[in-house]
Amino acid sequence: MSNAYRLLLDVYPLLEAFPAHEAGNLVARIRAILTDLALGKEAADRIPELLLLLGLSKDLGYVEEDVHAFLRKKLGELDGRALRPLCHRTGRHRPGGSPAAPRPVPQ
Repeated sequence: MSNAYRLLLDVYPLLEAFPAHEAGNLVARIRAILTDLALGKEAADRIPELLLLLGLSKDLGYVEEDVHAFLRKKLGELDGRALRPLCHRTGRHRPGGSPAAPRPVPQ
């Protein structure tokens, strides 16, 4: 069983507790991204989107802080594995071409 599939299984029950009005948007998008990851589809663009949706879920009060931290950790572990096939196929270090330049730290 892949780590992405385990993450999908971990998140599915959490999504059942979201308000019904989120079923067609937030819940559907999170499920779709997690399913794509579990199927092994390219994840380079999907992981940042999933992080944003999980952060929004936390900020809206649908996911507790500790659960959000756990999911981010699991997604971080998955991130490197999910991006390796893309980097191997394209010869890129990251999506977009070259290694990422350090970003300035906001003051």
